[in-house]
Amino acid sequence: MAPETAPRPELAGTALAVVILGQNLGMLIGPPLIANSAAEGNWVNGTYPIIAACVVAVIAVLLMRSGRGSSMSA
Repeated sequence: MAPETAPRPELAGTALAVVILGQNLGMLIGPPLIANSAAEGNWVNGTYPIIAACVVAVIAVLLMRSGRGSSMSA
């Protein structure tokens, strides 16, 4: 999906780099965040950061889709 969001084909690599950066950031921050949330012995607390990340991802996808539709009509 990243190459399709780039305004020009030359920027497809940059779009993929942003995706990879986000993936690496999630792998760096995710495990300590979940462990800290679940440190009290209640694993249900560990699901809250995951749910929050999913909500952010859905909002980002919706914003990208609405922006992509407007740039296609121009």
